[in-house]
Amino acid sequence: MAQEEVYIIKRKLAAAFATAILFVSVAAAALYFTFTPGKPSALLLFLGETAERCGLGRPAAYLYEQALLFSPGNARARLRLAAVLHSADEPERAEAVLRDGITLPGSPVSMYCALSKLLIDQGRLDEAVAFIDGAGNGITGLRLNALRPSVSVRPAPGSYSSPVSFEIEPCDGVSFYYSLSDSPSAWNACSAPLLLQPGSFYRIQVVAVSADGLPSRLHVFCYDIR
Repeated sequence: MAQEEVYIIKRKLAAAFATAILFVSVAAAALYFTFTPGKPSALLLFLGETAERCGLGRPAAYLYEQALLFSPGNARARLRLAAVLHSADEPERAEAVLRDGITLPGSPVSMYCALSKLLIDQGRLDEAVAFIDGAGNGITGLRLNALRPSVSVRPAPGSYSSPVSFEIEPCDGVSFYYSLSDSPSAWNACSAPLLLQPGSFYRIQVVAVSADGLPSRLHVFCYDIR
């Protein structure tokens, strides 16, 4: 048997296996929710997650959307729908889903983190910082501020009479970005010290981003190198 034929057979078997798992899961869920009525959103979420685990992105997205029709406040269904849409290269729809969720009462911190990460993944770091800054001083805002990463640099800002090696102190799981311009598209990933030369004034903007996509506040460090 040719290698190509073997590959085709394996693909068909894998697809059949995934479909079988999905049908078994649907049957199990139907039996379970028969004895626990009144939970269509939870059932649809369960089916969506099962479809997603089987690699069936579009059916999963449809099931998550149906779950939200029954219960717009189902945060997990909303987060999974946004993730599936983002993976399917539909960031605009994913953003709309998350922004709708944030307007609902009791929106969890994870919803804010997901939207912030989505913005950063699209190169919209300034928007992500402004979005989290605007979360307010309520419970959600206080929780977000407590989770935002910090920024420490060396040497301290000030005036120097010789070249200076500007460094951001590393932190596990945190990425750092710096800019020497006020342009929103001028952010650079910080992977090495930045040499500040004499005869220049430097205004360095720095933002840290945690692993879950939560940005720090905008930090500004000024150096006058004479």
